Amino acid sequence: KINQLQDGWYIGESIDKKKALISFSTINKTNWKLVFITPYNTMLSQVIYLRNLILIINFIFIIFFGIVALFISNSISKPIIKLNKHMDKAGNGFFNEKVKVSYNDEVGNLSKNFNIMLDKINELLKRSITQEKLKREAEFEALQAQINPHFLFNTLSSIRWIAASHGDVMVEEMVFSLTNLLDASI
Repeated sequence: KINQLQDGWYIGESIDKKKALISFSTINKTNWKLVFITPYNTMLSQVIYLRNLILIINFIFIIFFGIVALFISNSISKPIIKLNKHMDKAGNGFFNEKVKVSYNDEVGNLSKNFNIMLDKINELLKRSITQEKLKREAEFEALQAQINPHFLFNTLSSIRWIAASHGDVMVEEMVFSLTNLLDASI
């Protein structure tokens, strides 16, 4: 092969029968051939070294960017998960536990508004309890107001019937007039 071409290269076997890159060049004036035999493993060792170095660097970048992505993902999802837990508690009737606002972003704004909503719910609950208490007191007073005249009316009726059973007509007529007056006022 070498005798037929001026310059070139090919992959073949070296003198020790190992794979090698054989490159050659012809010197014009003397027609001599310069032959370079480079063992294939020596030639590829630098390429393999660079390939391995590139793979290691890529692996390090992948791990680094994975850690960064995980960090960013956690920084976004943790406040949302925390807010969701507080919302679940509020859904179960626990309105006193507020969300600690750590960030000044959309989730932080949601947390602030959620805390404001919890304050308003607590205020409405207190107001409702107070109004319910006042309503019960008013109903009780109304019942008492109804019971007192009826009690008095029933007592006077009993006195009238006792007076009638004893034949005391004058007391009976006075009590009857008083019960009519009380009945009209009720």
